[in-house]
Amino acid sequence: MKKSAYILYGLVLLLSACSREEESLFNQSAAERLNEMREKTMGYLTAAPNGWELRYFPYAQATGYALLCHFDEDMSVMVAAKNSVVNDQYKTERSMWDIDFTQSVVLTFNSYNPLLSIFADPMSDGIGYGGDYEFVILSSSPEAIKLKGKKTGAYIDLLPLDANQNWEDYYTQIDRINERTFLGNEGLLMYYNGYDTLLTMTYQDGGQMTYTRNDMDTTLGFVITPSGIHFYSSTPNLTGAETKDFVLNETLTRLVCTTDNNYFFSSYYDIVQYFDVKLAQHAYWRFNPDYSDLTTQAALQVLNQTVGAKGATISKI
Repeated sequence: MKKSAYILYGLVLLLSACSREEESLFNQSAAERLNEMREKTMGYLTAAPNGWELRYFPYAQATGYALLCHFDEDMSVMVAAKNSVVNDQYKTERSMWDIDFTQSVVLTFNSYNPLLSIFADPMSDGIGYGGDYEFVILSSSPEAIKLKGKKTGAYIDLLPLDANQNWEDYYTQIDRINERTFLGNEGLLMYYNGYDTLLTMTYQDGGQMTYTRNDMDTTLGFVITPSGIHFYSSTPNLTGAETKDFVLNETLTRLVCTTDNNYFFSSYYDIVQYFDVKLAQHAYWRFNPDYSDLTTQAALQVLNQTVGAKGATISKI
């Protein structure tokens, strides 16, 4: 009997603790909780001294765009861009912003900004880029803010920009990544562990890659960053790991996955593309055929035939 009493007393204590926990969870109304999240997110946005990097995708699988945003306490926002939409010219525009919390917590760019609002402009075809200018805030912290397009449902990241990062140089760094990785080639080859070719991705439309598997074509959207590329969704791989982010290695030869460095991309060139683009711009290849062995001379003959079939030639200088 005494033991049963102790058990009963323990149950009473447990139920009492649960009751107090429920009270603490629900002692705020829904409106109060939404307002609290609004105030916290506004604080995070305005506290970043150099603004935020907005990795913008109009919709899933679309070309991605890197935008920079500095949110001010007077509810104005400075937006910067350099992409095909603005003729690849660095531009900045100021507009207004707010966080609405009527039904959910929504970041809205509530006055027209030519660098961002254009993605939601229906244009003459009634669709345009098919994007959003209002974004549901899924989570927020000083390290990252996760957004979701209110109409399209596309997931978008806001990341704080390094305090010492110059905005215009940010896009210069992106240009370097684009030149090193994509200029003049047909796409990227994805490897695992340096041996197995998993994917051949065809590069297109400034921020999309297409691959074929089981006779089906799939397109992945990505955005170029100052350090590499960020895919909208994870690339196919052997382990099921999240493989969205790839950074250019120190030797500028590979885009290596940040979550599993066994996965990496390298550029996909045919011989003419390599000589026309990479070798011509970044290096010189020099040798003296008079002092080459028979194996090298035979390889050179094959190389001449291959290049000649493409309508190019190798000449002495």
